[in-house]
Amino acid sequence: MPSADGGSGYRRSSYGRKRQYHQHPSASEPQRSRFGGYEAPEPEYQRRPPRSVESFPFDPNTVSIEDLVRLGLSERQAESIENYRAKGGRFRTKADFKKMYVISDTLYDRLEPYIDIPLLELNCADSSALLSLNGIGPFYAGRILEYRRALGGFVNKEQLREIRGMDSSRFASLAEQVRVDSTLAKELDIWHSTEERLAAHPYLGARRARAVMRFKSVYDSTCWTVGKLREE
Repeated sequence: MPSADGGSGYRRSSYGRKRQYHQHPSASEPQRSRFGGYEAPEPEYQRRPPRSVESFPFDPNTVSIEDLVRLGLSERQAESIENYRAKGGRFRTKADFKKMYVISDTLYDRLEPYIDIPLLELNCADSSALLSLNGIGPFYAGRILEYRRALGGFVNKEQLREIRGMDSSRFASLAEQVRVDSTLAKELDIWHSTEERLAAHPYLGARRARAVMRFKSVYDSTCWTVGKLREE
């Protein structure tokens, strides 16, 4: 039976209910997501305090994992370096340390002044020590030892240039890895050495050796001076 409002009461009442159903919930009520569940509360992030790092001299060939972490490396980075060394890897120069994939340019730039790789003392090195140097194989190790014996010892690095076959690039690489203690070199006693020994010295040779022997046969030993010898 139609109502007094012309039959529209049912629709109005349904419309009212629909409007009531679609009213937004109050701000205090939790809201459902479009998937039906309640939205997760926003996490409260706690910022970690900045990690303190140290700077001190270290040899990458012997430094411990703990000290690498103190220097600013992560444990994983430090373990990568330890694994490299365990497999026979060796850092001969600072540049070798930089080549490690776990070492970023920023980290290397900070640590570079503190990298302290002991240099090989050239007058004490044996063949195996020389072979550990970058760019030196059995051939050049043998020539270095041979030339050192002939000289009686090196007094400076520049003498390495005098070795037959030593080019500029090889010398530059070698000079970065060695040092010379000149006090370990033996001085040549030209007045009491045999002619054969004098002739074998790289700075004298057979002709000068004969000249020394002739000088000694002519002059009394009280006149045996290098200055007098040069005058002859």
